[in-house]
Amino acid sequence: MLRIKTLGGWSVARADGRPREMPAQRVALLALLCVAGERGVTRDRAVALLWPDRPDENARHSLGQSLYALRRDADSPDVVVGTTVIALNPAVVSCDAWELVGAVRARDFARAADLYGGPFLSGVHLRGSAELQQLVDAEAVRLAKVYADAAESLARESTDRGDLVGAVEWWRRLSAADPFSSRAAVELVRALVQSGDRVAALQAARVHETLVREELEVEPDPSFVQYVTSLRAELSVSPSGAPLPLVVIPSEAPQARRRGIAVVPAEGSVSPGEMRPNVTRDWRPATTWAIALVSAAALLVGATRNLRRPAETDPKRVYVAAFQNGTGDQSLDPVGSMASDWVSQGLEQSGIVAVASAARAEPADMRRRKPDAEASALGAGTVVSGTYYKVGDQLRFQVKVSDVARGEVLDSFDAAGGTLADPTPAMEAVRQRAMGSLASIVDPRLSSWVRVASRPPSYQAYREFVTGQSFWSTNQREALAHFQRASALDSTFYAARVEAAILHRLLNECGATETIAAELAAVRDRLAPYDYHVLDGQVAQCHGDWEHSYREARAVADLRPGSAFLEYSVAIQAMQVGRYREARELLGHHTLERGVAEVGANYAVVYAHVLPVDGDRSKALSVLRWLRARYPTFARAWGSELVLLARDGRVDAAERLIDTMTTLPLVPSTAVTVAMRRAAAALSIRGEPESAQRMRARALAFASANTTGPKAQRDAERAQILYELGRLDEAREILEPLVASDSGNVELRGYLALTVARCGEESEAREIDAWLASQTLGADRNPYVFTPTLFRARIAAELGETDRALALLRTALDQNSRFLLPVIAEYDEFAGLRRDERFRRLVALQ
Repeated sequence: MLRIKTLGGWSVARADGRPREMPAQRVALLALLCVAGERGVTRDRAVALLWPDRPDENARHSLGQSLYALRRDADSPDVVVGTTVIALNPAVVSCDAWELVGAVRARDFARAADLYGGPFLSGVHLRGSAELQQLVDAEAVRLAKVYADAAESLARESTDRGDLVGAVEWWRRLSAADPFSSRAAVELVRALVQSGDRVAALQAARVHETLVREELEVEPDPSFVQYVTSLRAELSVSPSGAPLPLVVIPSEAPQARRRGIAVVPAEGSVSPGEMRPNVTRDWRPATTWAIALVSAAALLVGATRNLRRPAETDPKRVYVAAFQNGTGDQSLDPVGSMASDWVSQGLEQSGIVAVASAARAEPADMRRRKPDAEASALGAGTVVSGTYYKVGDQLRFQVKVSDVARGEVLDSFDAAGGTLADPTPAMEAVRQRAMGSLASIVDPRLSSWVRVASRPPSYQAYREFVTGQSFWSTNQREALAHFQRASALDSTFYAARVEAAILHRLLNECGATETIAAELAAVRDRLAPYDYHVLDGQVAQCHGDWEHSYREARAVADLRPGSAFLEYSVAIQAMQVGRYREARELLGHHTLERGVAEVGANYAVVYAHVLPVDGDRSKALSVLRWLRARYPTFARAWGSELVLLARDGRVDAAERLIDTMTTLPLVPSTAVTVAMRRAAAALSIRGEPESAQRMRARALAFASANTTGPKAQRDAERAQILYELGRLDEAREILEPLVASDSGNVELRGYLALTVARCGEESEAREIDAWLASQTLGADRNPYVFTPTLFRARIAAELGETDRALALLRTALDQNSRFLLPVIAEYDEFAGLRRDERFRRLVALQ
């Protein structure tokens, strides 16, 4: 029995649930038979579709071999029935596409919706003729329509039984599946109106209007425009009025009348931009999240159209996927990642092939792809993947090496050893066999590494290591504790100690970083070059030696040519020494898909940050819109776009973006406030003081409404915005008790000094300046935070002491890098210095 999954991708599994891998040509044959269904396909037709370039005799022989292999895969001679016309036997084969159609015929719409995991054979490239691809595309359209009909039936059933939330959800799904459909959009808007969430309805309408105008370059359907215009007009007069009648797109009118739905004819349209009523927001989190997803779907269609480039894969670039757990024992899940890491390390140490790796941590709403798709996104032409099972007290790995471009399995093997309590010998066997296989497939020089003796870390230590990695982006202190435990469990597990050294620096504990580096110096000959270059770079950053740190990052990147993660790291170091053009060039080496796959969402944020160095803000905007389509709740993507709009002086567009940002569940929420403050500073520089103040007022309102995080931190943020608004007495009233309770806080003291300096109280400002001068940097050399010297430069500028301000600014940049140059250049205190050539040179982006 074979179970075939075709909706949203492709997979084949046996009756026991074990995945069944097969060559690309057999996949194409199965896909064709799935499309043919019970009708089947003639042998001659199958041969013409699958082997169009082969002589007839060879092609028929290939078909016979493939059919024989299918019978073997299914452990049944009856998997394919027929002679002249062949078809899959539904008694031996199940297919989700067939089940979808059957569920709709049985009016089991809920099951049909659950079965639809996405477009038919999404992301699957079939070997065969162009006509085969056309058949598959037509089937994808047909099945999408089947799903749409099921979802629409569920939406209408929800409405009939008074489940308005359910109706909104189903119309939202339809709008996301077909974001250009005016009918789906108007139904979603109407459902939101009926549920009482009219402001969310307007937001959904705005998303659809924007998508149609920007991507199709046409106006939305007149009936849609009329309905939305009426809704806007009514909302501006009486937000509590009765729901408006449904407007049906003219082509759908006959069907609507058969369902008993009143049809309101279109009588012209009014531009939605002409009406922008002021309303009280009553956003419901569930609804705004739904609208965020619709927005994401809309953005993704357009953004990827502009940014996607054909994937280029290199056969000598290898992606080692995490092995899948087939034991049924979840406690053995870490074995898969550990084994793939161990194989990857062996390949990296050889220096012969490039190894692709995915991001350490990704936003929660990103779904992992299949190994071949992940490898392709990372530019890898060869992928190592597999599954492990229990065999008595041992683990047995089934491993395969595949060609990504052709979708073919190049080699496969089994490896076993060790025990369930200590599976590390099996992992070493997998590494040796994988390297031997790749030596024959990718590069013969790997054969000299096959017999090199090695020992993986202990299983217990590695489990701590994996747990530490899972906390890396959310709780660095917790991650550090796990890396330290991993080191204590296995003193030769040097990778865990290197990770701990990095985290100590990020936590401003450079003394601990330097201690680890000194300890590992004694065993430097046992470290991989990657590890000791990383360590040297961390120590250099602790010493504020940014040039040395940059050189070490370069050395690390040279060890793994083509790595997006390592070139991203070099780009960050280049920015720290002010080389923004070099950073732009490095990040431009990779597609966004690959960069984000290896690094995470910040890859795209930083790339957008450096693109405008030569004035290319339009591409930067496209990058950020692509990113927020991919991660709808990632606040930094939205915030960075807001700042770019402000720097271009696009006030209306910036304010519309804030309208959306302040209603969505963006994370982290503090990034929303920071973005509004930076956008306000950019507008101030452009000579838009009123717009800048209006944006700061919105930032204050948003920060005041925020109840997450420590109260002291929230109060500090409010005080800073009040200072920027010029409401100095209020800012001081908040800052003084905060400073009294946390007297060593540089940021609090710095803002208090700026506030009193602006109030004209020079003596108190100088007193705080003296205190700041007494503070040494110590271990705090994090390039992303304020320093005492930078605050002193701002205070000097506020006091009108130009020469001292410039001297302090130069020192601050030398101490804490030039990573934040664009932000520093926009500080209000430096307004009087912007015409000074010395200031311009200091903040210039090279």
